[in-house]
Amino acid sequence: MQRLKFLATLILSSLFLFGQAQNNYSSGWVLLNSGDTIKGSILNKDWAANPKEIKFRKDNIVTYTTNDLKSFGINGESIYQRHSVKYHLIPNDESAKYATNEDLVDSTIVWLKILVSSTISLGENKTNNRLYYYSIKNNIAEELVYGKGIKSFTDQKFANDTRYGTNAVEENLTFRQQLFDLNNSAKGDISSVISTTEYTSPSLTATFNKLNKNEGQAFGKDANSLIIGVGAGLYSHSPSGGAGSYLQDATINSSVTPYIMFGYLMKSSKKSSKISFYLESAFSTMNTTGVQNSLAAGKVDLDIKNTFIELQLLTTYTFNPFDKTKFALGFGIDIMTKISGGNTASIVHSPTYTEVVPNVPIQNNVIASPVFTANVLNGRFTYFVNFQFSKNINRNLNETWPYSRITGGLAYKLKK
Repeated sequence: MQRLKFLATLILSSLFLFGQAQNNYSSGWVLLNSGDTIKGSILNKDWAANPKEIKFRKDNIVTYTTNDLKSFGINGESIYQRHSVKYHLIPNDESAKYATNEDLVDSTIVWLKILVSSTISLGENKTNNRLYYYSIKNNIAEELVYGKGIKSFTDQKFANDTRYGTNAVEENLTFRQQLFDLNNSAKGDISSVISTTEYTSPSLTATFNKLNKNEGQAFGKDANSLIIGVGAGLYSHSPSGGAGSYLQDATINSSVTPYIMFGYLMKSSKKSSKISFYLESAFSTMNTTGVQNSLAAGKVDLDIKNTFIELQLLTTYTFNPFDKTKFALGFGIDIMTKISGGNTASIVHSPTYTEVVPNVPIQNNVIASPVFTANVLNGRFTYFVNFQFSKNINRNLNETWPYSRITGGLAYKLKK
């Protein structure tokens, strides 16, 4: 067991050093005002607001501002385009107050984050105050107007309104009418979808995909994902038992057996998020042999053949969420439920007579043990190493059967 623990520590340490060796630059490109495209890497951040400048690395590090670039992108992740935009100075918070003049508009030049790229594109602008979304057609960005806040109905012009003399939460849904107008020039009628569209990234992304007849490239992704994987588990056993028991001075051999897993990763869509939760179901076996020579009855050959369905629940921490190759550690619990197989003890009384005793060594059908995991993630592939141990999987009071297992393998993240 000591050798197994040393091996687990060595692998975890190596994976940690490998993950820490990465940096926060991701491969990408920039489009200069001259029209030239340069490929390199971009300092990747989970920007709280749309960036006003970025750091780009090729031969050296260059800082670009919105005046310098028409657009830039991080490969496989996001695209930002420069646009001159207008935006209404109205709140998007039911606890905030509307300004007296709701038609006040300001303008700025910004890199819009492209959520859908197509004939009618969808752009997003995060400001320090609120989120704005834009339809982009023929390279012209138009604000999708939305507001929510406390509106005062004390002005005389509201004298005939039932809300006159009060303050009430008011929602401005102008953006839906704008979507209806876009729908008239789109490739199919999606009026029923527009009428329920919310002013959120997932809802607008789905609607713009339908406006473009699902021919757009969507960049707004759900962080949750399904995972499948295969690997192998290395078992180490340390049995012991009282005088006359089948595990007295017994040796159960180490073994390597297959491991097939299906997982579901629950993670925030924020790129900077380091904490995630992972639920995994797995199929595994514990197949090995052993021997016991101290019984007066004669030599005992142990045959261990068990098949398990496993359920793991883990909390994981990603050390470098911005890197292309990420390193994560996790901790949780693994519950193994035996679904078939069993153990037998074959007592060799003489060269011609062997007594076979079923269900020996006696073993619990449900085994719960803590599990530690280390993962290296590169794109859709995850290299995983798990280490787990159990104090005792034997239910006989006179015997103990501790085991350790280190499991390694490769997993693949599926599209949802």
